[in-house]
Order: sequence, then C-alpha cells, then structure tokens
Amino acid sequence: MCPKKKLEEKSKYDMESTEKTKVDYFIYFLMVAVVLQLCVLIYRLVVLTSG
Repeated sequence: MCPKKKLEEKSKYDMESTEKTKVDYFIYFLMVAVVLQLCVLIYRLVVLTSG
C-alpha cells in the first residue's frame, strides 16, 4: 500500500512539473519576443538618426 501511494504522489508531481515547464517556456518565449522588438526598435532609431 505504501509504495503505491508514493507512486501516485510522484505521478501527480510529474504532471505539475510539466505544467510548470509549459509556463516557463511561455514566459521565456514572451521575453525573447520583447527583446527582439526592442532590438528592432533600436535598430530603426539608429538608422533614422544616422541616415
């Protein structure tokens, strides 16, 4: 009985960790998108001011 309960807890924990990983990937993707937008904006400003 004891090992089975531990296995159930482990599978529940695995599910929670995969959900957390999805959220982490989403946040990482958003941060990369924001950084790319900033780079494009700075590039445009530099081109406009220099040219």
